[in-house]
Amino acid sequence: MAFIETSGLYNRATQHWSKFDATADAVTDAELCLLFLQIFRKVIKSFHIKKRDVIDTHSATLGDGDGSWNIYPTTPNTLPGLLIFGSGPNFHPGKGRPKPINYMYCASPCEVMTEANLNEQVVIQAGAHARECFCQQGNRLYVYSLVVTEKRAFLLQFDRNGVLRCKDVNIHEKPQDLVYLILLVCSPDHSVLGFDTNVYWRGQKRYIKALGEENKLVEYEVVNSYPSGRRRVIKDAWHRLTASRENEMLERVKGLKYVSQIVACEEIYTLASLRGMRGKPLPGGLTDKVLRRLVLEAHGTPIWQFKTPKQFLGAFRDAVVGHRNLWDNGILHRDVSINNILISDDDAEEGSRGTLIDLDLATCFGPDIGTLEYQSIFIMMSEEEKEQKPPAVLLPHDHLDDLESFWVFCRVCMGYDKHGSEVKCPTIKRWESEHLIIRLHRRIFLLMDNEWLQHDEVVHNFGAVFQTLFDGLRELMNELFRWKFRQRKEGKLPVSYEQMNVLAKTHYARFLELLDKALVDLAEEGENVPAPAAVSISIAPSHQPAPLSSHKPSQAAGVKRKREKRDEGDSGVSASEAPSSKRPRTRLEIARLAEEKENMKPQTRSRAKGVKTAMKNMGRCMRGQKAFGFIAID
Repeated sequence: MAFIETSGLYNRATQHWSKFDATADAVTDAELCLLFLQIFRKVIKSFHIKKRDVIDTHSATLGDGDGSWNIYPTTPNTLPGLLIFGSGPNFHPGKGRPKPINYMYCASPCEVMTEANLNEQVVIQAGAHARECFCQQGNRLYVYSLVVTEKRAFLLQFDRNGVLRCKDVNIHEKPQDLVYLILLVCSPDHSVLGFDTNVYWRGQKRYIKALGEENKLVEYEVVNSYPSGRRRVIKDAWHRLTASRENEMLERVKGLKYVSQIVACEEIYTLASLRGMRGKPLPGGLTDKVLRRLVLEAHGTPIWQFKTPKQFLGAFRDAVVGHRNLWDNGILHRDVSINNILISDDDAEEGSRGTLIDLDLATCFGPDIGTLEYQSIFIMMSEEEKEQKPPAVLLPHDHLDDLESFWVFCRVCMGYDKHGSEVKCPTIKRWESEHLIIRLHRRIFLLMDNEWLQHDEVVHNFGAVFQTLFDGLRELMNELFRWKFRQRKEGKLPVSYEQMNVLAKTHYARFLELLDKALVDLAEEGENVPAPAAVSISIAPSHQPAPLSSHKPSQAAGVKRKREKRDEGDSGVSASEAPSSKRPRTRLEIARLAEEKENMKPQTRSRAKGVKTAMKNMGRCMRGQKAFGFIAID
């Protein structure tokens, strides 16, 4: 190679790179970075590689980037030894090097360390830097990372199936191989670096090319705000080749109300093709994955971004109907969660208020996984029973498991106020735990009678109508849970779709009846209820006498206090007033009295004593198959 002879960086006599003295004591990592910095820059300059540069990060400051295109929230805290800086249509637009440095402009992260410091941890370290490229750039199919020491070099390729490691190269015996590796990680061809070139920038706007209607290639503008044209959601997801195809499910439900609608789908790449192993088995028993790009109709925002209680309740109701429609067509969703129910952008009428999305775990009729926070108790119990010896017979996922994801309703009503502001709720924290035994605390929540285990957050956050609905749904799911438990114990559970469908029609009808009544009550309530101030609620533990205590709580007093504590803060009812001799007032009537009494006495708030919070939620790792999702317009 002519470069080796003319660069002045390699000594043929000693067969070493000139700056590397084989007899000298080992240099530090920082000193080694400076030596390789000269070689990298000489290669880039000699081969006229434009829009690439190499940065020694030891004197650089790490920044977070603007975060506008992050797929997952990240908090980077380290930089590689050398960072290949890139610019061009597939990188975020900018003028020159950003200060501080961030991963939005990283073409390839390179690890530099001495032989004394080199160990297998370098692969994990390089993987952390590659992950930042995936997260902050949003259009990477794979990321190269070059690891170099004073003696050798090897290449790592990170993708959605893990890491591929090449053989070590002796940089002194084969100097041309080091140059080839540098040319690879500094390539001016973005596709060689692992970019999806169908996602690119033009000026300050980002675009993506994908199939549109009638399978014609369309250039979509990627937006962060609501556009004036037709909105589309473009979803990239990596799936095992053997997994069920979401696009096939979506094609099957085309035209079905309250369910996500597909516009087009294309399969872009497989990991085997990106690794140059098309038609060959992947090593280590790995399964090949394919990148599918779905173009979907845009239906709105996640349900927790509601603007009014009516909007939230209408969207939740329509999503339940959407789930019933899927069931009627032989499809079970299996992943109902707070992010898989979308709410219309405006205060739409019945028929377009809410949409159930994300069918990548759906099945055409065993117990696979849904989002942890929203799994039904039976699904979690099945996970628990896997550890039994001999293991118990696991239950198949059915419509009741998805209906029990009414935890979505609980999550919003207990974790937000009526204006959409998040409030603290220790109960929710327990449900979000990664630990199965803590999540199963929901069995207590579901199975305890309302009079013994009160949850008054809803009346404070949303008002009386929602508290009544909350209690009604909880009682219904309690009844259905106990029924299913008895049927399972007695071996009488329905074994076919036809048998279950007869029961499902009744279950859906009862669930929707409660929602429809609440919508009517909410409309009747109108604007008469004053908006309660948002409060953070701590749940008081049920009062239990100490084992050696002679004090016995009064049942009658407990029942009386329950009504007053629940209704006092939101209705103006005083704990000192004598109860009326007339029939008990409903919560709706009590709420209406609030306006009349508002000017007569200050509104009070009831605050229950807090309990110790559950173990801190460790946060879920990002789902590996998801690449990114964009809202776009054509």
